[in-house]
Amino acid sequence: MSRFDLASKVNANKGLNDLLGVNPESEIQFLVPTTLNDFPEHPFKPHRGDKFKKLVESIRLLGIISPLIIRKEGLQTLSGHNRRNGAIEAGLNKVPCIVRDIDYDTASIIVVDSNFQQRDDLLISEKAYGYKMKLEAMQRKGKHDDSIGLKSRDIVGREYGDSGSQVQRYLRMTYLTDTLLNMVDENKIAFNIAVEISYLNKVEQELLASFLNDNDINIKMSQAAEMKYYSKNKKLDLVQIKNILVSAPTSKTTYFKLPANNFSKYFEKDANEKQVLDVIEKALKQYFEK
Repeated sequence: MSRFDLASKVNANKGLNDLLGVNPESEIQFLVPTTLNDFPEHPFKPHRGDKFKKLVESIRLLGIISPLIIRKEGLQTLSGHNRRNGAIEAGLNKVPCIVRDIDYDTASIIVVDSNFQQRDDLLISEKAYGYKMKLEAMQRKGKHDDSIGLKSRDIVGREYGDSGSQVQRYLRMTYLTDTLLNMVDENKIAFNIAVEISYLNKVEQELLASFLNDNDINIKMSQAAEMKYYSKNKKLDLVQIKNILVSAPTSKTTYFKLPANNFSKYFEKDANEKQVLDVIEKALKQYFEK
C-alpha cells in the first residue's frame, strides 16, 4: 500500500490528527514491530482466540492498513496494540507508524481516544478505566470548561455519547475488586447493580465474590441496595450477605423514614441513632401491650 493510501486512512481520525499535529502524507515511518512496546497501565485488553486469528489472517492478506501511533519515548504503542501483535504473529518485518514526541498525559488521552473511536466492543471494565485514565490526564493538564458550567466528566461523556452521570457510574466500576469487575464484564452482574455494590468496602466485596462463586445467584437491585445499607452501617458480614441473597421475599426487612421534627423534641440533642431507636421500640411495645 502506498504512502498516500495510508495517509488517507489516517485522515479518517481527524481528532487524533489534531491532537498529534499530524501531516499524514509526510509523517509515516516503517518500524520493526518487535521493537514497539506497550503503553504502561493502559486498560485495554488484547484480542485473543478467534478474534485475534481473524486479525492475523487479515494482516497476512492485506497488511497493516491503518498506521500505528507511537510515542517516541520508549517506543510506546498508543494506538494499534492488536495490529502490532497481529503483525508479529503474521511475520511482518515492518509496520507503518506515526511517531510523536509527546508528554505522558497527552499520550494517555490518545490511548483512550483511539480505542473509544476504533472499537465498538469495549468491555465495561475497559470503558470504566478508560474514562478514569482520560479524566485524570485532563485534570493534570488543566483541561476543563467551567465557563459553561461543565465538569470534566460532562465534557468527556459528551464526546462518546454518555451523560456526565453515566460517566460517573462507569467510574464507580473502578472501585470494584477484580473478581467482581470480571463478573460485570461477563454479564453475571448487571451494570446498575454493580454501581450499588461498588460502595461496599474491599473486604465486603471479597466476601460477596466468594459467596457468588459458590452459589448460582443473580443479584437483584433491592438486594444490592440492602447490602449497601448494611455496609454503610458497618453491619455487613458473610452471614448477612447470605441472609440477603437467599432469604425468601416474605422475610425482607421494611424500612420507614420518620421526619426528625416529629420526635426530636423528646430526645437530648446529642442522642445517637441507637438510643432513639431503642426508646421508640420500647414505646411501641408498651402501646401495643395495653
